[in-house]
Amino acid sequence: MSKADVDELLKDIEEQLISIKKYKKITKVKLKSILENLRSSLEYMAQDINSALSKNALSKKGKRIYFPYGDTKEKFEQSIDRNLQAIQSEYPALYDCIEHLQPHKNNGDKWLVDMCRMTNDAKHKGLLEVKNKGNDHVVLSSGGIPIFGFVDCEDSFMVGPRICVRKDGSLTDQGMIGEYHIDGENVEVIEENNPLVDFSIVEKKKLVIDGKTPIEVIPFLEKCFNKISQFSTNVYTQLK
Repeated sequence: MSKADVDELLKDIEEQLISIKKYKKITKVKLKSILENLRSSLEYMAQDINSALSKNALSKKGKRIYFPYGDTKEKFEQSIDRNLQAIQSEYPALYDCIEHLQPHKNNGDKWLVDMCRMTNDAKHKGLLEVKNKGNDHVVLSSGGIPIFGFVDCEDSFMVGPRICVRKDGSLTDQGMIGEYHIDGENVEVIEENNPLVDFSIVEKKKLVIDGKTPIEVIPFLEKCFNKISQFSTNVYTQLK
């Protein structure tokens, strides 16, 4: 079985996603690599499922097997027939797992179809364009009154002076606001001297895969990773 290879691919993807979330940067080549590794994980599992089917099943043993998917129920069933024809009768629970990844069983969510399409495009047509949309905008406030705003901050430290704000017509000394590490949308409180000081994320920078329908990179890749990781657990539990 290819379980060890699938685990290794998913572990690498997880580590890359941590880095992308931290720095909000991804190259076109890195995006292609992650998409291909996600797709390869599914293809490896399809091969293992096929190997578990009986020799007499119409499963086309020894031939190239692809992970079945389709943007409609009909296209999905056609893909099953081409690749894992015997799975519904021999491993009905696995068939259900695969079907529930499809849009017609997943409230119309086309993440799997989109991932496969983008992987094919990046492999055969050219690298996918990734663009920044918006900026990280973090606001420090005291008593609901904004004090400082930070836009597109990366790895910055701020040690606050004594802050006086006008409230109800009088000056109110809020004291030292503390020390903060601001990195993108993340605010780490290093030393908090004033419990009245709070921060909020007004706007987040988005990495977007440019196309007819722009797709935000980080949530999309995280969804693909989580769905495929859970599917992997289901597959190898049932193939034991």
